[in-house]
Amino acid sequence: DSTHQSAGTGSRQESRSKMTPVIRATDRELSRNAVEWLARLPFLGTSELMMLLGVTENRTEHALSELEGLGWCEWIAPSSPELEAPRLYVLTSAAMERVADLQPSKALPLARREILARLARLEITAGLNRFLAELATVTPPAEDIDAVLADTRSLPWLADRATRWWPPEVEAYTCLRWGPWVAPFFVAWDRANA
Repeated sequence: DSTHQSAGTGSRQESRSKMTPVIRATDRELSRNAVEWLARLPFLGTSELMMLLGVTENRTEHALSELEGLGWCEWIAPSSPELEAPRLYVLTSAAMERVADLQPSKALPLARREILARLARLEITAGLNRFLAELATVTPPAEDIDAVLADTRSLPWLADRATRWWPPEVEAYTCLRWGPWVAPFFVAWDRANA
């Protein structure tokens, strides 16, 4: 075991390189998918991200740990009694810039001011994320219906009218697909009545 080498058996460099985790192809894909979901839905809890990724809590935590170690995500510990998650994850500024460069045409909440707006409305953000994650995992009522979540994202809340293609006062866009049919819709969150 390389972590328990005795003195004099190999250099420190060899020992360090053997202890460095190697990211498997499936782990890379999982991390890439986690980045995509964090870009679409900032401030996701582990359980919501687990639902969206369709993997175990262990694998989700491993992906988040990898991303945190690479400087791609960070977390906050919410103090609100309304929020269950001990940590909510968000992409770092550098990661947001990189994702925005790779997906310039998508309406994603990647500007720092968008993140700050969500931080100021954290209960709404977390509630919206929970709703969308649960929507992604809902089983259709009939076995012959194969409806899937084709797209979902939190929309930029601070976008100006000229760049906004969605109605005002909505938080998210979602689209369900069932064979050739699609059902796009917007989500407006009424916290007082939620």
